[in-house]
Amino acid sequence: ASTYAHREHRKQVMEARSRAAERGWKKFKNRVLLIHQRLRNHVEENAKRKRMKLEHNEEKLKLSNIVESGRSTSITQSITVQAKAAPKFVCYQLQKFYKKCLGAKTKAPPVFSWKEAFWTFAGVFLTLSILTNINTVLAQTYGSDYTIVMGPFGALMTLQYGLTSAPASQPRNIMGGQIMGMLLAYGIGEIPSLPSWLRPTLATSIAVSLMVKLGVTHPPAGAAALLFAAGKYRLAQVGINLVANIIAIVMAVLVNNANKHRQYPTFWGLKRVQKLLFCIDESTNKEETEKKKT
Repeated sequence: ASTYAHREHRKQVMEARSRAAERGWKKFKNRVLLIHQRLRNHVEENAKRKRMKLEHNEEKLKLSNIVESGRSTSITQSITVQAKAAPKFVCYQLQKFYKKCLGAKTKAPPVFSWKEAFWTFAGVFLTLSILTNINTVLAQTYGSDYTIVMGPFGALMTLQYGLTSAPASQPRNIMGGQIMGMLLAYGIGEIPSLPSWLRPTLATSIAVSLMVKLGVTHPPAGAAALLFAAGKYRLAQVGINLVANIIAIVMAVLVNNANKHRQYPTFWGLKRVQKLLFCIDESTNKEETEKKKT
C-alpha cells in the first residue's frame, strides 16, 4: 500500500511538473511571438522610411542631372519630377505628425488617496491663510501699492502640495524663476515706447525662454512676469512677492515633511547655503548611503 501511494504521489508530482512546464512554455512562446511581432513592425517601419528616403533622393538626383545637362526641357522636367516627389514626402511628414498627435502610450499618473488629498488641502489652506492675512495687514498699513500679488500663488500651491517632487516645485526653481521673471517683466513694463499688448507678451516670452535655458523652469514665475509687465505694480512689490515665496517654501517644508509619505524639497540646488542652514556633512551622508547599500 505504501509503494502504491508513493507511486501515485510521484505520478501526481510528475503531472503537476508537466503542467507547469507546459504553462511556462506557453508563456515563453507568447512572449517570443510578441517580441517577434514588435521587431517585425519596427523593421517594416524602418524599411518604409528608408524606401521613402531613397525615392526622395532618387528624385533629387534626377533633378540635379537635369540641371547639369542643360537641356532645353530641363525646367519642365524638373517641375514634373518635383510634382511627383512632393506628395510622397508630404504624406510621410503628415503621417509622422499624426502619430505624434496621438500621444505616447504612457500611463496616466496615479490618483491621490483621500488622506493625501486632505493633507494637500491642509497645506494649501494654512499657507494661503498666512499669506492673505499678511496681505490684509500690508494693505491696511501701507495701502494697495505695497501688497502681495496673489495671482501666481494658486499655481505655486498646486506645485508644492500636488506635485511635490516635480523639479518646478523645488526652492531653487521657485526663487530663480521668480527673481528673473518679475525683474525682467518690471523693466519691460517701464518702457513707455512699447505698446500695451507687446509688454506682457515680450516679457513672458523672454522670461520663460531664460528659465528653460538656465534650468529654473517655474510656471508661477511665468504668470508673475505676465502680471508685472502690465506696469501696474511697484518695484517694492517685487521684493514683497519674493518674501511671500520664501514663506510659502518654509510652509511647504514643514507641512510636507510632517507626512511620512512625502519629502520636500527633493533638492535645494545651493550646496553652500544648505550646509550653512542645515549643517549637513557630506561624510555622514556618504556613510548613511553605504550602510543602506550593504
